Amino acid sequence: AAAVPGAPIPGGPPPSGAAPVSAVAARPAAARPAGPRSVIWRTRNPAALDHFRRGNYLLATRAREAEAVSEYREAARLDPAFADAVARQAYGLALLRNRVSEGVGASAAADSLVREGLALADRALQIDSSCSDGWMALGYLRALADPRGLPDAEKAFQRPVALSPSTAKAGPRQARA
Repeated sequence: AAAVPGAPIPGGPPPSGAAPVSAVAARPAAARPAGPRSVIWRTRNPAALDHFRRGNYLLATRAREAEAVSEYREAARLDPAFADAVARQAYGLALLRNRVSEGVGASAAADSLVREGLALADRALQIDSSCSDGWMALGYLRALADPRGLPDAEKAFQRPVALSPSTAKAGPRQARA
């Protein structure tokens, strides 16, 4: 069965003649075709993809991270092998950690979000070690967990750039670490 392509094609199979996702994923990155490629989210569950896309929309608003995390959590529940959903859930927790205000218990809450996010980023990378969102989330969360340990965060940030140099999403976050 073919994977469901992501944006800009709303659902449906990959373009005619495209290799199945499993065949593409099995090839080393160096053997994959160079140049721009469409994003293919690796899930066969349409409901999981719907929740994932809602999470993407909510995350893009930059004000509804908690709702986005809930959508990604539901996508991952519906398809436990959906590494991108698990990874974006981790990234959303990193963003939420930045929104935790000062006050009673704020430090403990922030630490808890980082710990949960690190566990999710690790899980996403166990599912798919080529998941650039997983590496990005891991780098961001490592930087939050230990600001003095930026070399470890930097290593994680370099991985999504190596996996997908044409994507700009890793670059700006790398600069912020």
